[in-house]
Amino acid sequence: MVNLLATAAGAVVIYKIFEQKKWGGPLWISMAWLFLWPRMWAVRSVGSPETLFILFIMLSLWAFDMKKYWWAAIAGSLAVLTKSPGILLLITYCTLAIGNYLKTKKVEWKTWPVGLIGLTLVGLFYFFQIRTGDFWAYFKTGDSIHLGIIPFRIFDSSQPWVGSWWLEDVIWIYLIGGLGVYRALKKNLVWGVYGVILLSTILFVAHRDISRYSLPLVPVVLLGLSEIFERKEVRWAIVLLIIPLFFYTLNFVTHNILAIADWAPLF
Repeated sequence: MVNLLATAAGAVVIYKIFEQKKWGGPLWISMAWLFLWPRMWAVRSVGSPETLFILFIMLSLWAFDMKKYWWAAIAGSLAVLTKSPGILLLITYCTLAIGNYLKTKKVEWKTWPVGLIGLTLVGLFYFFQIRTGDFWAYFKTGDSIHLGIIPFRIFDSSQPWVGSWWLEDVIWIYLIGGLGVYRALKKNLVWGVYGVILLSTILFVAHRDISRYSLPLVPVVLLGLSEIFERKEVRWAIVLLIIPLFFYTLNFVTHNILAIADWAPLF
């Protein structure tokens, strides 16, 4: 229920942002958020944090773009508490601050509340220390950190979470993500810089499920490619894709399961 409500709230937020900024047709872009991305169907149908995570990311970027820095900090902190990679928001805001300083030679001290995002991550790790006795427990949960030191390791099929050489879809994800981020950067600096940082990180991810790692990039891509949703043929494509997307999701959630023999460690 939380996941479905977060998905619906995300659609409303996208509609309001795109309506306010006049970035293409907000209704159809909201429909694209709900129905166009295949993995979005799957993650919103199970106990997954992605939609809630993306909702907080969008709220934080929206607030920061409107210079409401306390709201940006609160939403960003909630994003970090949902998934630790939310810290990329703070990196984005620091990058923007550095760029602004290099341009104007002035420090914009009004943005200081976003530092709360970093403090939230420290607090989260301290909570892990209380529960596990290890401040760095997040990085010691087994084979769950899939960032490499060089990009494109996903094309090494010997990687433990790749295990396949059928990876043409990854190229398309990189292509669509790159085009969307490039065009978003030309439309809005805040959203575009976040897209650049997130996409750059994704290039270092060696995991077959790259489409899930890329989901927070979806709002940026929708911004970058917003004009195409004004075309009638694209709108028809969204409608017609609902049928194969449904069967894709049904097949995916039926087979992508993990049998847990002992639930005790999870409580």
